[in-house]
Amino acid sequence: MSNTTPPPSPTASPTSPPSSAPPPTATACSEALRALRRKLALPEGLGAAGIPRDSLPKLADLAFQDACHTLNPRPCTRDDLLALYEASY
Repeated sequence: MSNTTPPPSPTASPTSPPSSAPPPTATACSEALRALRRKLALPEGLGAAGIPRDSLPKLADLAFQDACHTLNPRPCTRDDLLALYEASY
């Protein structure tokens, strides 16, 4: 008789909530991220980080030139990136 633990279920994930728990909401996730930012004492937004607002278009241009955005699961334009920077200002 072996004292080994059986392997985990292939559908189980250590990060998955129990099936009886409701899935996290977008609001709960964003609040958790805000709490983590506060805990780490990170600035609240690009303006608080010292990024001038008039540099956002240039930052969007640079981000769009980087190939990483092509891996986004949703198509992403330069204007999308600029809107993201504006929202995080």
